[in-house]
Amino acid sequence: MFCRVLNVGLMFVKDKIEHQLTVGYRTSASAVLIAKDRIIKEQLLPLYEIEFVVRFDECDEKLAVGIATELITSQNVDVIIGPTCSNAAIISGVTAAFYNIPLFTWGLSTSSAFGNMDRFPTTGLLSVNSYSLGIAIHSIMLSFEWHQFAFVYSNKGDNEKCSMMKNDIGDVFAETEDVIITTTIRLKDVTSVEVIQALRNVSARSRIVVVCLAEGFNYKRTFMLAAKDGGYLNDEYVYIFADTKSKGYYVAILGEPDKPIWEDMATPSDGRDKEALMAFGKTLVVSNHLGSGFTDGNYDEFKNSVISRMKEPPFNCVEDCKAVQYSKVVDRKDVYSFESHSATLFAYQSPSFFVK
Repeated sequence: MFCRVLNVGLMFVKDKIEHQLTVGYRTSASAVLIAKDRIIKEQLLPLYEIEFVVRFDECDEKLAVGIATELITSQNVDVIIGPTCSNAAIISGVTAAFYNIPLFTWGLSTSSAFGNMDRFPTTGLLSVNSYSLGIAIHSIMLSFEWHQFAFVYSNKGDNEKCSMMKNDIGDVFAETEDVIITTTIRLKDVTSVEVIQALRNVSARSRIVVVCLAEGFNYKRTFMLAAKDGGYLNDEYVYIFADTKSKGYYVAILGEPDKPIWEDMATPSDGRDKEALMAFGKTLVVSNHLGSGFTDGNYDEFKNSVISRMKEPPFNCVEDCKAVQYSKVVDRKDVYSFESHSATLFAYQSPSFFVK
């Protein structure tokens, strides 16, 4: 029986340390092999043989546009999965639209720009976008009858996430009249001195503070301890940590168990964990709660399979994946969703997508 080859281009982040935890190649790429097995088992594409072409865009726009073009024009892919960051995915999505090739982005791609079907007619977003997060914040504000807030963010540790969130949340509240953003402050660095200075400016305008900071760098803990030290942690203030990729009050650590957000990640510890725990009692978290909550046996089996199958083709990741930090998958439901959606995407049988 004749089988047509379905060429799937994969774009990953491999060596950017700040993204290895959330969308790292070594702990997520083989999810597509699990999806492929499901397609074969369920006979979703009986007349197709699926092959993969792997590239590393490193969430860099220049690399992404070049790789997307090469995958389409030289590798003749039928579909692209990735990139996993907003800016790289945006420019790749425009390229894919020009060539009429479907592109599915996931992970850290949270920009609401992908909702523009005229601009991105062939792009599918598999992530929660930060515009939706803004709608959630708006609902919280109305529930508590809060009508104004300040937005404080930093790009330290992640150049995209909080900037995208600032823009998308700004768009949400520009369309409403019942809640306003009184001020927006960007922290150049997340230090006690800078946080206290920012909160001094905030205090003249608001008592509700929405905060966006990168995960995994102790930044949220530093922020709350600075608020306490500066006298901005009392019954007048509420701090809302907003994040599209978060586990709430726990921090995912590559290759290690999750850690409570109030515990110091530095060695030696500063001995202020109890103070930090009390400080976080003045906070709320708005998130899709990435990987939190109950997980069943299927998900546990999936996590173990992702690690073990990185050794298989086309990845053949043996020496490069043997470090301790790559020995387990962090509880990341986006990778699980990536696998689940991949099976559906590969099985999409519309000729306008896969038949040139």
